[in-house]
Amino acid sequence: ADFCKDIAVPHKMITNHLLSPIQQVEAAGGHTCVLLENGTVYTCGINYFMQLGIEQVRNTKILTPISHSRLFPARKIGCSGCSTLVQ
Repeated sequence: ADFCKDIAVPHKMITNHLLSPIQQVEAAGGHTCVLLENGTVYTCGINYFMQLGIEQVRNTKILTPISHSRLFPARKIGCSGCSTLVQ
């Protein structure tokens, strides 16, 4: 299936691989951002402009930890258009 055609259809988020409870969820046009209580941030969706914050340049339906998660815990997240904000 073509990923871009598939984004308009809601998908169940698989969260059994997350190591902490979910604190916050944000979504924009084509991507979703999840903040865990331990400060780790996961994203999934379209990654045309690197809005997922993951090192590979591809789209994914699997929640993937963003690069910053190895450096510092996040307190807040936000999504808008083609960007993801982490504080």
